[in-house]
Amino acid sequence: MKLTPWFSGTDIPFRPGAYERDYRPFGGETWYSEWTGTTWLSPARTPLVASKQVTAAFTQGGIRWRGLAKDPKS
Repeated sequence: MKLTPWFSGTDIPFRPGAYERDYRPFGGETWYSEWTGTTWLSPARTPLVASKQVTAAFTQGGIRWRGLAKDPKS
């Protein structure tokens, strides 16, 4: 799967969709979260599952992210 470079956790995505988020600096792993255009939704192990989340993520900012080159819903 082709990905964009990492963006700072203070930057926000331009488009809604599933993005990979890097929780490793916080003792975690990389997970995927849906960006609604205003809110990060709960992380998931795959982009497809992330795209179906409906609950806001506990951690909104400060976690770097990168985009997916293809919509996981298609």
